[in-house]
Amino acid sequence: MLPVVLGGFFSIAISNSKFLETIIDIEELRKFALFIIVYLPLFSFGFGFYNAENIFIKKKFDYFIDNKDTLKYLGNTGDYFIFTSMDNSKNYFLNTKKIDTLVLLHRK
Repeated sequence: MLPVVLGGFFSIAISNSKFLETIIDIEELRKFALFIIVYLPLFSFGFGFYNAENIFIKKKFDYFIDNKDTLKYLGNTGDYFIFTSMDNSKNYFLNTKKIDTLVLLHRK
């Protein structure tokens, strides 16, 4: 809810400053574009924070079992999968080129 309120507030504040007025002539379309420009980063941050909190407290996450270790899946970037230990004390970066198949299990 907070990202929507902040997005609306900032988009109105920016639209009053005549930002994008020379690029987008239609006022309603300009306000919508400004709302999206402001809203998406705020919403993405809030959504990412919520997901990270669920992973950290072991409430909802994907994981895989390697030998006898269970690692929580955090995400991927470039050529790497990012995992953390169940107690959040160690992070692991696994090269995707060295993994043929990765099976992730889901805990709700």
